[in-house]
Amino acid sequence: MAATGALGVKFSAGVTDTGNAFVGVYMCLFAAILFSFEIIQLYPCDSIDAFYKRNFGFLYGVMGKSAYTCFMAILCFGLRKPWDLALPCGIVVFAFGLFQVAYHWRFPDHFDKKEKYVP
Repeated sequence: MAATGALGVKFSAGVTDTGNAFVGVYMCLFAAILFSFEIIQLYPCDSIDAFYKRNFGFLYGVMGKSAYTCFMAILCFGLRKPWDLALPCGIVVFAFGLFQVAYHWRFPDHFDKKEKYVP
């Protein structure tokens, strides 16, 4: 996702197509949020985890994380320049989001229950 977004920004450099650049920047930003969330799950840090629970609490549930993944995939379809890379990336990421939901419905015991933010 981040590589596709970075290529979208690169291909829009020097061109008056600012929409493609903004979509690429958003893709990189959203991919960084998801990447850092996954790193926090591997190497827990209480202060950063509390920050993520406060601001991105939907990532702690399967449905929220899947919806976020599908939203990121829809952003891929907004890129026009590296279309030969953006289209397959969007399809694969969207399919992964749907697969995650289907897998959770079939095997809910395979997923950990994460503690949500309590103010």
